[in-house]
Amino acid sequence: MKVLVVAAHPDDEVLGLGGTLLKHQSQNDEIFIIILSEGRNNKIDKTNNKKLSKFLGVKKYYNIGLKDQRFDTYPLTSIIVKIEKIKEFVNPDIVYTHYSEDLNLDHKICSLATLTAFRPFDQKRIKIFQFETPSSTEISDNNYQPFNPDFYVDIDNFYKKKIELLNKFYSKEMRKYPHPRSIEYMKSLAILTGAKAGLKLAEGFKTIRNYY
Repeated sequence: MKVLVVAAHPDDEVLGLGGTLLKHQSQNDEIFIIILSEGRNNKIDKTNNKKLSKFLGVKKYYNIGLKDQRFDTYPLTSIIVKIEKIKEFVNPDIVYTHYSEDLNLDHKICSLATLTAFRPFDQKRIKIFQFETPSSTEISDNNYQPFNPDFYVDIDNFYKKKIELLNKFYSKEMRKYPHPRSIEYMKSLAILTGAKAGLKLAEGFKTIRNYY
């Protein structure tokens, strides 16, 4: 199976679904990752990407290079076209992207561009799931639709390595408890998500498109 992740920023792919990607790796699935932003420091760390790709078994890691927290300054169609070009090359079976109701505007635009690029016409049946991103998805306002996962991935055997990846490659993005990007919070989230599905530790997803 070919798996494609479309994420806004470096770290989102591990924070949101690091355990799931490790599970895909264990099943010998081909993993491709698109990161739209060049990163908070406006510089892509290509060496870091290569090392992370090796640990995750990523076949191809794409950096689009958009300005961090400036996605709204780009024409949406230009972002969609970039994703579509990669889509044609990868031809994925399953796509993961951000939850469309995230507070972070970059996440919202990333999600919208991805769903548009993978609209269900004249192509194979591609499964699409949205993931939650700690410190963005759980923050709400009066119009917010809470993230209620309906698809669960058992990551009990992969959680420790997920945390190792965060500490090794994204330590500067981690925070002290009770921040949502703390190790304690990540463990609590995995426990809570798992308990909803009778699992010890899990990552949850919102189904956009699935096929029986």
